[in-house]
Amino acid sequence: MKRFNARGAAVASQTTKDVLDGSLARQVFSEAERATKGWIVRSDGDYLCPKDGDVGFTADLAEAGAFDTEEEAREAGRDHCDPGYVVMRDPR
Repeated sequence: MKRFNARGAAVASQTTKDVLDGSLARQVFSEAERATKGWIVRSDGDYLCPKDGDVGFTADLAEAGAFDTEEEAREAGRDHCDPGYVVMRDPR
C-alpha cells in the first residue's frame, strides 16, 4: 500500500526489517551507548579525574574520570578549571 504526503507525493514506508537493519537502529543504539558512558571535562589539554571524592587532573584520556550527569561535569569544571573548559560526552 502506498502512502502519500500532504502534497500528494508518494512516501516510502519503512518496514520493521528496514528499521532494524538500517541507520535508524544504529542511531538508536549509538545514542543508548553514549548515554551510559557519562561526561568528561577538558581544560587546557588536561582532563578532570574525579576519584574518591577528590578531583585531580590527567593528560591521558584513558585516565580521565567520567561524571554521571552533564550538570555534575559542569559544576566540577566551574569549581576546578579556568574559564574555557569543555564538557563533552565520554568518547571511550
